[in-house]
Amino acid sequence: MNFKVSVVVPVYNVEKYLHRCVDSLLKQSYKNLEIILINDGSLDSSGEICDELAKKDHRIKVVHQKNGGLSAARNTGLNHVTGDYISFIDSDDWIEQSMYEEMLYYAYNHNLDIIECDIQSTMDPEKKAKEKFIIENKEQNALRIIENQFFSVCRRIYRYNLIKDLRFIENYIYEDMIFTTFFFKRIDKVGYINKPFYNYFIENSSSIMHGAYKEKNVKSIDAIRIFQENIKNCFDSEKINKAASNYITFFALHHYQELFNNTNFDPDYKHRKFLKRLINRNYDSNSANNIHTKIARYSPLFIFSVFNKLNKLRKKI
Repeated sequence: MNFKVSVVVPVYNVEKYLHRCVDSLLKQSYKNLEIILINDGSLDSSGEICDELAKKDHRIKVVHQKNGGLSAARNTGLNHVTGDYISFIDSDDWIEQSMYEEMLYYAYNHNLDIIECDIQSTMDPEKKAKEKFIIENKEQNALRIIENQFFSVCRRIYRYNLIKDLRFIENYIYEDMIFTTFFFKRIDKVGYINKPFYNYFIENSSSIMHGAYKEKNVKSIDAIRIFQENIKNCFDSEKINKAASNYITFFALHHYQELFNNTNFDPDYKHRKFLKRLINRNYDSNSANNIHTKIARYSPLFIFSVFNKLNKLRKKI
């Protein structure tokens, strides 16, 4: 087994973390790697660090480009891939030493299109569970991913031929969710191992669920339309449709609440009306919907606005 793994690493203003990320790649027990560092217009010394690292190891390639965002950097990386398998790593994260060796073992011996592992957040306690490996068809894989919101591309190694013509949609925050639903229709056999090989550095995260709400968040509301279309085109499964509806409700409620907290992004209520329709269409009375979901569904917009303000005041007390 001597397949080449191409590792695409978008780099932007991570001078404090870049060595840790790349060191975890260079120390892999599996050696046949192609490490593609995409310097996405960094304003700190990240670009220079990339060049220095490339001088020390022939497996490292560096591409410098104007800032275009995470998706644009990943797409540039995809254009330079020459490997049999591909992996995506964020440059403030790092991976365990045996990640590629162990995951490729399963991918090769079970002829898998994709192999997936768990993610360990630096904010969460260390995961300790009995090792488990399962093989899934596309329906089983989609159900597990949607129910658990396991959309991150960083937890997977892909057979390159499977995704070589796919690209990330640029200028969207939910690029991983969209990309993941695009490949559902292409897969036959997926493996999942519950080992947390991937370490997610959440302290440096710009997570949409925790960071400031911005205009880019509003634009990304359209991502849920793409999600719906992809699920509809791929599956005719009651379980998957229910899981998708629950996720859409969760997604819509998050943005619905945020737009009431940031009304300048939606002065004519256009987005909030759309999100309310989404909540109404996908609401499942048998699911564990919280009080916010029920009020959003049954109350006029101004009533929800009052409720949301009262809830914010309650949290401050």
